[in-house]
Amino acid sequence: MSLARKFLLALSTNRWLRERATKTAFVRRSVSTFMPGERLEDAMAAAAAQQARGIGTILTKLGE
Repeated sequence: MSLARKFLLALSTNRWLRERATKTAFVRRSVSTFMPGERLEDAMAAAAAQQARGIGTILTKLGE
């Protein structure tokens, strides 16, 4: 496994980083297109907005 992969995997499981990074405006703006929220209602609202523009969506549940 590459060093970069190990580093990114370590970051992905870091509780301290998760609690802080997800609250920063930069991170929230960066991921909002791909992950509109943490609740089903957020995903459905984003899908409806995309559908209104003629863009299809696929929703998946991440097992985190």
